Amino acid sequence: HQKHVREIRIWADNAVATRDKWRKRNAYFRKLDSDYLKFLVGPGQRILALGCGFGSKLYSLNPSLGVGVDISPDKINKAVDKYPDFEFFVGDIEDPALLHSLGKYGTFDVILLSDTLGYISDIHAFLENLKVLCSPNTRLISVYYAYFWEPALKLAEFFNLRMKTLDTTWLRMSDVEKFMKLGGFEPVKKEWRILLPIKLSGIGTIFNKYLATLPLLRKLCLRHYVVSRLAPTDDRENKSVSVVVPCRNEKGNIEEAVVRMPTLGSSTEIIFVEEHRKKGTWEELLRSTPARGSALDL
Repeated sequence: HQKHVREIRIWADNAVATRDKWRKRNAYFRKLDSDYLKFLVGPGQRILALGCGFGSKLYSLNPSLGVGVDISPDKINKAVDKYPDFEFFVGDIEDPALLHSLGKYGTFDVILLSDTLGYISDIHAFLENLKVLCSPNTRLISVYYAYFWEPALKLAEFFNLRMKTLDTTWLRMSDVEKFMKLGGFEPVKKEWRILLPIKLSGIGTIFNKYLATLPLLRKLCLRHYVVSRLAPTDDRENKSVSVVVPCRNEKGNIEEAVVRMPTLGSSTEIIFVEEHRKKGTWEELLRSTPARGSALDL
């Protein structure tokens, strides 16, 4: 794992020198990606970006609290200079101690993993460690490239049309969903965006605005977005249960209802409601309930 971390750090630090060049070349793609993230994340939220890079994507979301972590000291230095109102840290996001230290900020509304999961050595352990920073209302947003675009993106790197990247784990959307579930998260939204990542004299705009949302074509899009939340826990065994039994002229059924009632939850309360007190129903309630409870004359 440490060797893997060193490789990522060296690659990330080397990318700083060519940052502006690639940002300009990919401005159209970056805007589309950022615009959809802004659709998913409203302004004024508490956001943690893991693998934050230069912090520009975090800034675009206009958070009330912005916290970013990246493995590259050079990238974090740039982020601190450009966005002094945010909190940035250098570190390995797979380090449980680092994640626990971020607990000083409390839980976050949004945890952003933009092109992050593919660099993680142990995704299951990473997601388990994230829980300390989550509340039931936290949304975990994973953004990544569709796996079947790998040959095209590698070809773009070969012809110097895209920044060279490290070999990462290419994940299907179904893989991400499974990892989320194994890690204790529940996917609540998934989406496909950006069918053509270049403007191409306006053709890209037409493709992405009109074709990329169609039921079949959308699955061919470059960018996948999965929004998850903490999976609800089943704590029903800790709940007591009250059973309300209305009875009117039900003398013959009272004792049977008491005897046959199963234990529900941690304890079971039976409430009989009797209105007219005719034909011995009330008297039968008084006779049948002492062993298990009491009858109250209101």
